[in-house]
Amino acid sequence: MDALVRQYGRNELSDDESGSPFTNGVLRMPFPERFRMPPVELFKKDTDPKEHVRRYRSAMAQHVHNDALICLNFPQTLGDLGSRWFGKLPAASISSFNELSKAFSRQFLGNVHRKKSVAHLSQLKHGKDESLKKCLGRFGQEVSEIRSANDEAIIAAFINNLQNGQLSFDLRRARLTSYADMMDIAGGYALAEEEEIATGGYFIHGGRPEGAKTKDQARAPDKDDKLKNKARDGRDGRRAYDPKINQPCQKFQGRYTNYTPL
Repeated sequence: MDALVRQYGRNELSDDESGSPFTNGVLRMPFPERFRMPPVELFKKDTDPKEHVRRYRSAMAQHVHNDALICLNFPQTLGDLGSRWFGKLPAASISSFNELSKAFSRQFLGNVHRKKSVAHLSQLKHGKDESLKKCLGRFGQEVSEIRSANDEAIIAAFINNLQNGQLSFDLRRARLTSYADMMDIAGGYALAEEEEIATGGYFIHGGRPEGAKTKDQARAPDKDDKLKNKARDGRDGRRAYDPKINQPCQKFQGRYTNYTPL
């Protein structure tokens, strides 16, 4: 018990023997053998408390059925600011992690980040020279911060933001209703785009990433090709072209111009 008090702090306003905010039912729960606390980023003064709780729950997911264990380890993630708050909780006032997380979120309500609405997604235009991979990553990050939206609204926003191309056409034709299905399809296009560009191909799925050729550029002959074509012109009766001097070749003049018929 004394070890728990040292670890989790004695309540400054209580004369309780242990001073812990946890009830005896929580404090007496034995730890699993070989338990090791998973890494969790410490709570800071500008951290969203709800996001902190979500991350902690995810880190402790394998112990979801041991509520006491989750309670007892939560104070280790609170940092200086959170620890001072925890140390002032009334003795024996917390009997579950649900109670603890609610009290924590109420205390730091001012840090809660305002969730974005689905209307925000309409601003995430697919850049003209932006790869699909980058576009998908940016869009997915913003979707995770949306307050609430159905899949169809998210899909519509994504399609409307895309550069015109094969992907936008296929998504419109597919009439998808699942965000996960849309991301699977778009991810396949993004992978194909990277492979296409890596092999010197052109960009066909929307905007053109930096360094990639458009379809017309890939088909158009470059300067060297034009010079080679000019150099071959002499074969079909036209005057040959010398690519080294970038001028037509001098017409060959023999030593004699008149010959006596044999």
